[in-house]
Amino acid sequence: MIRSRRIGMASFYLGWLTANAMAANGAAPLSLNFQNMEVSTALYALADHAGRDIIVNDSVKGQITLRLNGVRWDQAIELILQAKGLERQTIGKVMHISKRDELLGQDKQRFEAGQQRQALVAPQVRAFPLRHRPAAEVRKLLEEGRLLSDKGSMLVDPGSNTLFVHDIPSSGDKIKQFVESTDRPLRQVMIEARIVEANDFFSRELGSKLHFARVPDIAHRASTLAGWRDNDTPGSTADHDGLSAGVNLPIQPPFGSIAALFRASAGTLIGLELQAMQAEGQGKVVSSPRLLAADRSEASIEEGSEIPYPRSRPHRGSRDVSSVEFKKAALSLKVKPVIAPDARSLWIEIDISKDSPNYKQSVLGAPSVDTKRIRTSVQIENGGTVVLGGIYIDEQHNLRNHVPILGDIPLLGALFSSKTKRHSRRELLVFITPQIISRS
Repeated sequence: MIRSRRIGMASFYLGWLTANAMAANGAAPLSLNFQNMEVSTALYALADHAGRDIIVNDSVKGQITLRLNGVRWDQAIELILQAKGLERQTIGKVMHISKRDELLGQDKQRFEAGQQRQALVAPQVRAFPLRHRPAAEVRKLLEEGRLLSDKGSMLVDPGSNTLFVHDIPSSGDKIKQFVESTDRPLRQVMIEARIVEANDFFSRELGSKLHFARVPDIAHRASTLAGWRDNDTPGSTADHDGLSAGVNLPIQPPFGSIAALFRASAGTLIGLELQAMQAEGQGKVVSSPRLLAADRSEASIEEGSEIPYPRSRPHRGSRDVSSVEFKKAALSLKVKPVIAPDARSLWIEIDISKDSPNYKQSVLGAPSVDTKRIRTSVQIENGGTVVLGGIYIDEQHNLRNHVPILGDIPLLGALFSSKTKRHSRRELLVFITPQIISRS
């Protein structure tokens, strides 16, 4: 049996509760001094002070003694419930107070009743044609989320990319909401990569040029060397003092390689610097691939060759069997973009590797393979550029200059010829510029 009582404000002042300042909504702090008061009476008094309706089960018994200063009414009720092992259930504006085991028993009864009702409901078949995501992938997500009932099952039709669900209506409604929220077009990212081989001078100076040099000077110098006319030079952005606003975080490691992040406003300047680099003979753009990748999906590109390696293995009762195996010696680039929730920036996982044959270290005529790799993850502005370096290419050339005919005479030819050794060192720089494609 459940009883409901309301305690008037008159009894509120009879020594049970003293309020320093009472607001109309009961939000003002209270000072409480209860001495051996019935728990139900204390709960009624606090609810009456707050203007709230309350129902207290008859099983709630016992007395409580407490002294509190400067607490809200809801905090006082919560402290009483914790001290007496009680639970509160709010239905609309009505508070229902009961023992903890009673409330758990009621929840268990409601759950069992719901299970019995579900057992009487016949399953239905629903078809969910998917437009943007594979049906098999959505099915896997549903299985991991355990949205099906005990009677539920799923079937995928790869041809029409349709997911068929056989389940009770209540579970079918949940699955429908899940499918509608999941089957949305994935955002795409256009990734422009420029792979550059440049000398040490260019790799050391690029970051400082864009960070410290004046924008008009860079644009004029690059446009002149690349054959641009003054009125054809692309626009650029600058601060009011004329300094470049394109660099976000230039980093110059002590060993000389460059690693930097540039804002989207520096894209034109970077392109002009690369054109000037090629015009001055400081380097060359080896490759300029463009990759289109979905959000959180990996895209890759690879360029190179395969080196044959002869292999022989013993065979029982006969001579060795020869075969040829191939090993890649290529330049590969792998990127995985992750778009930020605000779509203003994105994270990119970058994996760059360069494998090149080394004919100076060969075994049985097969060269060894030198492997160099960079793997990193960066956060970059949409349309910005990240520059990675640190992969060096060392080359040594033996040159011989001689006078025709005289330089080929044995012994005396040394007087008419000269030999020089030239060492060159280039750095492989990778410029990566991601651009989020608008859904429109």
